[in-house]
Amino acid sequence: MDWRVLGLFFLYRLKKAWLRLGRKGLQGGRFRPQPPPPRSSPERLDQGSQQKPSSSKGLTGSPVTYRDPSRDGAMQPGLSGGKKSDYLPSSIDFEQTRETGKLVKKLATPISRRRKRGHKRKHLDLKTTIHRSTLQGGTLLKLRWKMKKPAKPRVVLILDTSSSMMKSATIMLQFLYALKKEFRQLEVFIFGNELNYVTPYLHLTFEDLMLRMSQLPQWDFGGTELWRPLAQLKNNFSHLLRSKTTVILLTDCQFYERFFALAPLNNLRRRVKNLYLFNPDPRVKDLTDTHYQETIKNFKTVVDRMFYTETIRDVASALRQILA
Repeated sequence: MDWRVLGLFFLYRLKKAWLRLGRKGLQGGRFRPQPPPPRSSPERLDQGSQQKPSSSKGLTGSPVTYRDPSRDGAMQPGLSGGKKSDYLPSSIDFEQTRETGKLVKKLATPISRRRKRGHKRKHLDLKTTIHRSTLQGGTLLKLRWKMKKPAKPRVVLILDTSSSMMKSATIMLQFLYALKKEFRQLEVFIFGNELNYVTPYLHLTFEDLMLRMSQLPQWDFGGTELWRPLAQLKNNFSHLLRSKTTVILLTDCQFYERFFALAPLNNLRRRVKNLYLFNPDPRVKDLTDTHYQETIKNFKTVVDRMFYTETIRDVASALRQILA
């Protein structure tokens, strides 16, 4: 027998013996694994009462937070968070939102194959012209024209309402106000760790709408994930994600998944017509923050366009760049 093969065999046997001794030492010594603590069920809360998460101490002494999964969704291991408050900005200037809604509507309105009657002399409507001329004895007195008919715009607005975005709550509400005023059919979602559907409240006055939004579980949520809300959007609202849909995402790109959030965002981009990302975080201009700049650079690769929009005027400026 070859001495090399025999030596490898003895090394293999010696390695297995060491591993066996190591396992016995861990089981019989002070490193014996402890049984997991009993899982306490979250306390059920009424719909009208405010949620108060209870906390207890784990084996390591760190607090473990429990909350009602029926309202806010189940917690993931290692991810802490929850609704913090019903904060709303004290004063919001809605006069600056006039141009924004019109620009978004122009951006999201596709041109359909159907045609309508018009006055622009591009395409002669020969059938209507002949039909009208028969009323005048067959003489062509007036030509009829037809033009392309614009289709109804389809816009899905997704707002990041986590705690880090509360400093930009004013621009979020201004943006929502502009789109609500301009669009008859608008789909709105907010997210922190889960997804909340806001569209059923759009028929309310904007003051009542803001109040309802601030009371949703994901408003001012202390923790942000992207893959879970996008998975809920895909599973529950897939009929909205069509090839003619324009999706607008307003976020600061600060997620627990970090770069792993790019894959579900790229999947959303493939399902819709356009995906635009508006970032109101001032750190976008801070070139010394290399970590955040790397994050922004990666997110730019999975969206059509990304813009820094600290104010609603920046949003209008960005939309003018897209339409130029």
